[in-house]
Amino acid sequence: MSSQTTRFALRRVNDAGVPTKAQELLWLLIEWRDGEPEPTNSFLISLLGHRTQKQLVRLVMQRWRTERVYEGLKGELGLDH
Repeated sequence: MSSQTTRFALRRVNDAGVPTKAQELLWLLIEWRDGEPEPTNSFLISLLGHRTQKQLVRLVMQRWRTERVYEGLKGELGLDH
């Protein structure tokens, strides 16, 4: 069984069309899996309050796991009908 590792980059994103004081706090989380020639996913995140990069990665990965489980249930139990 091989282990897959992933690197993440987190950057603050500004909306150039909105005055600075009125801007919503936006973050761009970029996922880059080892062995891939370019980033595999990116996520635009808008959350109130301070979050660490580790917390944001966990939130994004929980969403991914939930989507995979839902896809599996659709196929196995016919939840898509």
